[in-house]
Amino acid sequence: MSGELVSAFVALRQLARAGWSFGLSVAGLVLVVLAPDSAPQTMAVASVGLALFRAHRWAATHRRGQAWPDLDLAVAALAAWAAFYQAFPGLSQELEVPRVALLVLGAACLAPAAVGGLGLALFVTRWAMGASLPSLLADVVLLAIPALVVRREISRTRRFAKAHAEQFMTRMRDEARSYRLLAPTNGASTEGRDDERLGQASVEEIHESVRFALSLLRESLDAHTAVLLWVHQKQLRISELVTFAHGVQDAPIPLGSGVLGALVARQQPARFHAKRGVLSVPYYADDPGVRALLAVPVLDGGELVGILAIDRLDDRPFDEEAEALGCLAARFCHRAIRNERIFVQLEKSRVEQGKLYRAVQALSAATDEAGVVEAGIAAAHEMAGLDFAILTCASEDGPLLHTVRAVRCADGIDMSHLEGLSFSPNSGLVSSAVKMRVSLPYRGDFDAANHSVLTKEHPLPAVPSLVVLPLISGEKTLGTLVLGSRRRGAFGDTVRSLLEVLASHLAVSLAHAGMVMKLEQLATTDGMTGLYNKRTMLELGMQKIEAVQRFDQPLSILVTDIDFFKKVNDTYGHDVGDEVIKGLGRILKETKRAPDLVSRFGGEEFVILCDHTDSQGAHLLAERVRVAFAETVFSSPLGPFQLTCSLGVASWPQGDGSWDGLFKAADEALYESKRNGRNRTSVAQVHRPSVRENMAPPRSLPPSSSLLRSSILPSSGRIPSLPRIKVG
Repeated sequence: MSGELVSAFVALRQLARAGWSFGLSVAGLVLVVLAPDSAPQTMAVASVGLALFRAHRWAATHRRGQAWPDLDLAVAALAAWAAFYQAFPGLSQELEVPRVALLVLGAACLAPAAVGGLGLALFVTRWAMGASLPSLLADVVLLAIPALVVRREISRTRRFAKAHAEQFMTRMRDEARSYRLLAPTNGASTEGRDDERLGQASVEEIHESVRFALSLLRESLDAHTAVLLWVHQKQLRISELVTFAHGVQDAPIPLGSGVLGALVARQQPARFHAKRGVLSVPYYADDPGVRALLAVPVLDGGELVGILAIDRLDDRPFDEEAEALGCLAARFCHRAIRNERIFVQLEKSRVEQGKLYRAVQALSAATDEAGVVEAGIAAAHEMAGLDFAILTCASEDGPLLHTVRAVRCADGIDMSHLEGLSFSPNSGLVSSAVKMRVSLPYRGDFDAANHSVLTKEHPLPAVPSLVVLPLISGEKTLGTLVLGSRRRGAFGDTVRSLLEVLASHLAVSLAHAGMVMKLEQLATTDGMTGLYNKRTMLELGMQKIEAVQRFDQPLSILVTDIDFFKKVNDTYGHDVGDEVIKGLGRILKETKRAPDLVSRFGGEEFVILCDHTDSQGAHLLAERVRVAFAETVFSSPLGPFQLTCSLGVASWPQGDGSWDGLFKAADEALYESKRNGRNRTSVAQVHRPSVRENMAPPRSLPPSSSLLRSSILPSSGRIPSLPRIKVG
């Protein structure tokens, strides 16, 4: 019975504290009704009441259990209007509608969205009724003042809710770190934001488990309060409690204060009993009169991490059985926290492995260097959140040289001028990372004033977080991956470890892409000249034929070989012959247009496929090739010499309209040039019969003429049938 009386008294006291302005407003209304003559005084009192109400609400912002603000506001506004109405009875006719409106508006304080519509409807109604201008202005004032007050109240409530949410999240993060669920990282870092929801869920699970244990413990021991205090920054904070008390202190408690200070040194369960007087328990703001206390330390590897406390208000001390039960509950609480810690670590590992798995999948799917770079940068952005990324490559042959191969930037950052930049080894972070094969700088903290990344002449944006990851594949360092972020602490230990593993996979993928590119080059190009080989030209030629058949576009083909090339090999050797073949290939690459395709068909024979080119344009190109080759002087141990080439040109749809027919027509035109004295270009005639099988001389033997038999003379080093070119 005494407990019920105490509870009733506390409720009445809280009601009196929270609702004094409500009571003042109600008293003003009653006074207006019972004593109309005192309306001016009542209006003054109501105005003062409104002012005091605003001060009261400002002071009560951080208090709990405030259930009166809207009701206070509505009743105070009604009291002010009633006093105004009684003080100026002459305006009763004019202000009858605003009076009713204000009564409705008082109730609408609980639904502020209705104020605007109500005011507009009232204003239109009064204007249609022919109300005077002072009356309309009175309507506006009577509607605007409460609406403004309501709006400010809503704004204040939103600010209070936001501050309360921020305070809750801060406390949650502090608890998660005190439970060692989260690392002590910067809250603004990507790592901290990624772990925040996981930590919050784990803290809630811990609270549920601890609350269950404390409830059982308090009921089993018939205690007044069961509380778990946790150590955070050398202070004790209430983690969870189950109590009958009202005045519990939520502020941090010094670690050595009160009777709980004895556990810090002893780290053993302790029982306290006050035969006379009461115990000083630090987690109470208002002393309830604790007579018995049981305190059990919570240890983690020999370190005091918390204290489990149970107290009683009556004169019954705790016995050994209660102490054993308290130790069991403390171990249960510690096990719950430890299990959540393990769960968080496993969940983090799962998330990290998922990111790495997706990154490896993307890198494996990329077949060329550009695709590998895009996949690697995208994976790094998922892991850390980037504002820019730079990929540099280190030269494999010759002196070491760093080259910027790719640059990717977020909006607002422009570093396109760095792409393609080459620089020698220096004291920058890129050169140091390649040399030492470690990630730089330490912990990813970047100081633009003291750190140079590429070169001093090419500074990067001054971001607080930057890391340079070496790309290591086996014994080779292929280059670096430079990542930058505008967020401080973006590359924490966990993220940095992930990025280092990613850099390793990226390096292997880049090495594989390089090997694939080399294999493709070997499969599609001629090793001596670097031009397409015969197989590739046949595939491309058939594709071009299909395109011109569909769109009816011009297409021409040039076939050329070197005149009397066998005598070059016989006279100067095959090494010199190879240089002659390379020389003709170089001339073809320099002379052709960008869309033209050039291939070495075999030996000294070359083919040029000219897209969007008719026979006249192909003939002009062939003549430029012929003249350029004839003017070229080759060196040999026997002296300089010159050669010529013959060319044949055919344009689609010569032959039967197929690739084979078009190539055969150009080849026949080439032999037409051979028969007519060489060093010339012949254009295939439409429907000209094939003469190669019947009239062409063997390609391995020169014609039996006296001029050709003496064409290559070691003494003079030139072929007499060609125009003489001055050397030097």
